Amino acid sequence: MLRENILKELNKQIHAELYSAYFYLSMSAFFEKKTLKGFASWLKVQAQKELQHAMKFYYHIVEMGADVAVSPERWASPLEAFDDVHQHEHRVSGLINELASFVNKEKDDKTKDVLQWFLKEQAEEEIRTNEIAQKIKFVKEGKSNLSILDNELAASAVM
Repeated sequence: MLRENILKELNKQIHAELYSAYFYLSMSAFFEKKTLKGFASWLKVQAQKELQHAMKFYYHIVEMGADVAVSPERWASPLEAFDDVHQHEHRVSGLINELASFVNKEKDDKTKDVLQWFLKEQAEEEIRTNEIAQKIKFVKEGKSNLSILDNELAASAVM
């Protein structure tokens, strides 16, 4: 088990690593616009490295049986967590739908084509997260049944 003061500092470092990834990605976009592809590529690699660093801290904390504090959210059950996942995917779908409407109004066909992939993906995500929440409700958090669902999710997880 991690001491509380060490856990606090490790969680702070996760936030720093995630911010660094965002920071480097924003720099990469700057260089993409300047057509300096080498700089942009290097910074994208750095952003990926920062995400990997954050995940190393994440896995260490989890392996030590402590709580990763990426956000202030806490869930009382797997069902509560997946209800939130489903609601989040629904919100993201709404944002993409609004963006698609805006792009359509602006008659930007190239962006409209790109957004079609996202619209299809979000529909799939909403269906999948709802299915998971419904399965959790169905098993009523019975430990063996929940374990079966957990194994199913682990087998279907793709990074």
